[in-house]
This record gives sequence, structure tokens and C-alpha cells, in this order.
Amino acid sequence: IPFDFADTEQKVIEYDFKKDIGRYRKGKKSIDNSEIKVYDDKVLNYFPKVWHEDWVNGYGISEQTLDKFGIRWYPYKQQIIIPCHNHFGQLVGCRVRNMNEKIIEDGTPRYMPLFFLNGDDMKFPTNSILYGEYQNESEIRKQKVCYLCESEKSVLRLDTLMNGKGIALGMMGSALSDDNVKYILSLEINKLVILADSDFHEMSNEDEEWVKFEQKIMKLCEKFTPYCKVEVVFNNIGIKDAYKWSVTDFTVEQFKEMYKNRVKLN
Repeated sequence: IPFDFADTEQKVIEYDFKKDIGRYRKGKKSIDNSEIKVYDDKVLNYFPKVWHEDWVNGYGISEQTLDKFGIRWYPYKQQIIIPCHNHFGQLVGCRVRNMNEKIIEDGTPRYMPLFFLNGDDMKFPTNSILYGEYQNESEIRKQKVCYLCESEKSVLRLDTLMNGKGIALGMMGSALSDDNVKYILSLEINKLVILADSDFHEMSNEDEEWVKFEQKIMKLCEKFTPYCKVEVVFNNIGIKDAYKWSVTDFTVEQFKEMYKNRVKLN
């Protein structure tokens, strides 16, 4: 698909992130967001609103969801553009999903910050926000339930499965900051459902990775159990060859079975 980069530079707006969301950051140390920039959404016009076949037909993310989250395509680099907004709707950066398997095999991460051809980037501290805050906050408040997963792709898939009424937030990794916890609790949820990636080969104490997985999940749960119900959905139904899969990588039927067998912590 032919396209050209614009010759003009987009204006970068400086934003006092800590001041506006200070009400969520009392009591514990906060992330230093003083250097976080907010971008004009027009910067996304550099990229065509085209959606990769692998996400639409392969993974089952609807075009409505991809449009809702502003997903774009970077033809020159074969990257899916993932805009990231804070809960005010302000664009704080972009991440990409590399679709060129050759460069991934050579060591390039599947997910990484967006870099322009001139060397500029749209990096931001991923632990400063959760993916989907802006799009899903109102529905989470309404249902008083939040799904917590690792990847942006899982948030998108869950939005499609829930007919555009997604209640998931993505950590953009496997770590959760104190600020992230405070933000989730500020939504006044009654229940948190953690959708855990399959970072183990088998459920056995002889599997070192299983032990690490248990410890990681329990540490995450302990941040919320004093305040709301906590449940964990993961591959505990014996599906083989699913190492590192997210819960949303399985079929809908398998997902429902795992949800039926979810672990309730309190």
C-alpha cells in the first residue's frame, strides 16, 4: 500500500502527568512521569488504517475492535502500530508488533517501541499506564470487574469476544507497578480476574518454571486480595504444547473450560 511520510513535524505537548493523576498516587512512591510526553493524535496519520490479516483472520480480532483501539500499519517496517493512551485519552506513545519473522529470528523483539525512519521514537515507561485504560475504563467501572492480562493483543481479543464491551487491561509485560495497582483499585472493582500466560511446561513442583510461575502469580494476587475478589485463569486443563501461550491464544471453547476451572483466591 503506497504511502508517504509527511514533511512536517508533529508538535509534542509537554504534560504534567503526576499532577493530574496525583489522587491515585498517595501513600506509596510513584513513578516519575515528569518526562512523559503527550503527542498529538495526528502523528498516527503517518500510518494507514490497514489491519494485518494475521490479527483479523488468524487471531480473531474484529475490525471494530481494531478501529476502537486505533490500530495502524507501518508498511515499510512490516509492523503493527499499537497506540497507547492514558485514561484521559492522551497519546503517550506507541508500541509495535513486528510481523517480519526473519528479523525476529535474528533477535529483534516481537514487541518494541515505535521508531521512525529518522531515528525518533515514541518510547514511554510501560509501567506508567495499563493498555486499554482509556477504551475500557467506563465498562470496568460499570461491571465492577477487571480482567488483567499481559499483552495488548489479549486486550484486543477480549474486547472482540465481549462484543466491544471489553473489561481487560494489559500490563505490556509481566510486571505491575504500585501505580498500576492503585489505578485498578480506583475503578472500585469487586473482582479482579488475572489471565496468566503459560510460562511453564507442566504443573509440577519438579518443574522449576512452574514454581516460578506460582510465586509470580501469588505475588501479584497479594496486591489485590485485601481489597477485592481475585481469580486466576490459566492452562490448568492439561493442554500440551502451549508454552508461553496467553489464555486468549487458545480456542474459545478451551478458554471457557479454563475459566470454568479458574482458581479463586478468596
